[in-house]
Amino acid sequence: MAMRKTGEIITTKIGRIVVLAIFVGLFACGVIGSLNIYKDFKLEWFFPDSSYVNEFFDWNNKYFTTGKPVTIYLRDIDYHGAQLDLDKLHSYMNDTKYVDTDEAIEDWHWEFMDSVRQDTSEWRPMLDGTSHFPQTEVGKSNYYKALHQWYTDGGGVRYRTRVKWSDTRCENDTIVTINRQTMEPVRDWSVNCDAQKGLEASRVSATLRAEFTNVGQDRYDTMTAMRTDLTKVMKDFGGAKTFPYSFEFLYWEEVGIIDKELIRNLAICSACIIVMIGLLIPHPKIAIFVILAILLSVIDLIGFLYFWDVTVSGISTIYILISVGLAVDYSAHIAHMFVESTGTSSHRAVSALERIGPSVFNAVFSTLLAVVIIGFSESYVFRVFFKALFLTVLLGGAHGLIFLPTMLSIFGGDKPTSTTSPRPVKNSAVAAEDEKEIEKSGVSPLEVEAEKRF
Repeated sequence: MAMRKTGEIITTKIGRIVVLAIFVGLFACGVIGSLNIYKDFKLEWFFPDSSYVNEFFDWNNKYFTTGKPVTIYLRDIDYHGAQLDLDKLHSYMNDTKYVDTDEAIEDWHWEFMDSVRQDTSEWRPMLDGTSHFPQTEVGKSNYYKALHQWYTDGGGVRYRTRVKWSDTRCENDTIVTINRQTMEPVRDWSVNCDAQKGLEASRVSATLRAEFTNVGQDRYDTMTAMRTDLTKVMKDFGGAKTFPYSFEFLYWEEVGIIDKELIRNLAICSACIIVMIGLLIPHPKIAIFVILAILLSVIDLIGFLYFWDVTVSGISTIYILISVGLAVDYSAHIAHMFVESTGTSSHRAVSALERIGPSVFNAVFSTLLAVVIIGFSESYVFRVFFKALFLTVLLGGAHGLIFLPTMLSIFGGDKPTSTTSPRPVKNSAVAAEDEKEIEKSGVSPLEVEAEKRF
């Protein structure tokens, strides 16, 4: 009786206006949210709310807010020949807006060249007018000799993990020799070490500014911009072999493709839904409104996810795509029963709600009860699942039980009652609607009654 009463209300003129106004408002909110939803994901979201890790992040952000660490990797480079470019790299790290210069920039090459430029350095007289080792064989030999000396015994001790020698013996200090003067054992770095082979790889560290690493799109833009800039800075020495990296780049990469993946998969799902609805409900006039109800449900779902603090990520994308399939059921069942019903469009809408509406409502209500408990979870994954499924059931059910019958009562069309079937019992709202339609047609009520009898 409740579904019948609902149908009688929403198929009246005022009822239709109210329903359309409500769903237009929902659609407007859905569009606004869909246009503003943004891409983001943070690894710390995976930790339970009560985890001490989240407490650490809260305290750290409150008292010691910093950006994200980044490391610049260089390989297959003639470091002697690239001295000027390595200086440009250091200048870039200090000048770019992405790097936080209040945090330490650990540039081993800059520190090394600064040490040999000191007045007390034995290597200073061997530098040219630009304060670099000359681009000659002698200059190259002195460069790597000085570098290895600095690496083993000077300020380069703290940078030993930052460089990788081509000859690994240059990194071996376990060879013990005897000091002939003191006759004591000492470690010798130079035995069998060919420093002239140069370095195989190295790295420079810095910290990215917090304002460029807070939101997903900003993170992705910062990452890609630095890659492009570093390629240009080191273009003369295999720029593509100079690249920035941070552990969190693994998650930032997702931001670059997740929106395209979501849109593409939604388009594929929509195409499949259109085909299936067309096959199951071979009535274009009705099928169009079924598809419309489903599409509006999905738009509203994405929009309200934004207002519920859900971002576009790999997790939410999966749930959104699952929700598209779930939203089909509520509208498809109502539409199928509308097709089977007879009478005026208003009567068919009421009949469809009366016959299948309780089952659809029970499905909506039971699913809501089943997912409510997930909303109390401390897990980010389950909370997003709850929000997506809750909105899908609520919005999909509303579009199926209220919006679709209202639209079908206006545009669904009439279906003559079969002479072999019992005549449908009309309620007052449907009867009044029939009388209006008869008056508009210009046919007398007696003629209509005679036509129905014979």
